Amino acid sequence: MSRPAAVRIADLVGLSALPTSERVILLTGRLIREALLQQSALSDNDATSSLEKQAALAEAVLKTYDTAAALADAEVPAAVIEGFDYGPLLRAKDTVGPTDASGIEHIAATLINQLKGLAP
Repeated sequence: MSRPAAVRIADLVGLSALPTSERVILLTGRLIREALLQQSALSDNDATSSLEKQAALAEAVLKTYDTAAALADAEVPAAVIEGFDYGPLLRAKDTVGPTDASGIEHIAATLINQLKGLAP
């Protein structure tokens, strides 16, 4: 499987050479990989998760992308968007119960509101 063009370009010219919109896409890819796709059998809250919790996590990542993309459109520097603490979203699968979709939604809403605070 070939790697996406944006990743190949980032490897070639360096991440800082990419426009903010493409850096937001790469950031979102990392969020998808770490918040959604990686699963830990050692975590009671993540070893098995309900479909509702997984859907809430996916929705949280998509809303985070939408917000970050809007910030990029508002000319917020990529380094500011990338420097934001996405940790609560990345840890959400471990910090809320295996069926607690509303817990994910609460974490996501808080994170999105904080992320919106980066707007000029």
